[in-house]
Amino acid sequence: MTVPRLYVAELAGALVPGGSLPLPAAVAHHAANVLRLRTRDAVTLFTGAGGEFAATIERIDRREVIVRIDAFAAVEREPALAVTLVQAVAAGDAMDYAIRKSVELGVAALQPVITARSAPLGEGTRGAQKRERWQNVAIAACEQPLATGN
Repeated sequence: MTVPRLYVAELAGALVPGGSLPLPAAVAHHAANVLRLRTRDAVTLFTGAGGEFAATIERIDRREVIVRIDAFAAVEREPALAVTLVQAVAAGDAMDYAIRKSVELGVAALQPVITARSAPLGEGTRGAQKRERWQNVAIAACEQPLATGN
């Protein structure tokens, strides 16, 4: 069974092996209700700043999920070559798909651009909402279980 990976940037300074802490609300909801994790299940926490924390779920209740930080591993998941993908803004789910797959392949940065034939980004809050959605798609792609060779 693969160990779920959870992005917890908000906890960057609080992750200390041997300690226990609650997961952020959105991450706790995802762990308990989407992944249907249970007490004593193992998870991997990462902040995007390098390294991963092995953790175990200690308690799940209506309002929170408490994890115990078991160990820190100084693994680097970033490829040695930092690739930036310049992507024209695509309409509908095509942009989400491009972001998801490029992150899964190891792209270090993705630069959306407006071209003569690209979809409009939108002004003001609409553009900000798209950028926030794309950020969430990239985070979800980072949380995908890592393939292990057998």
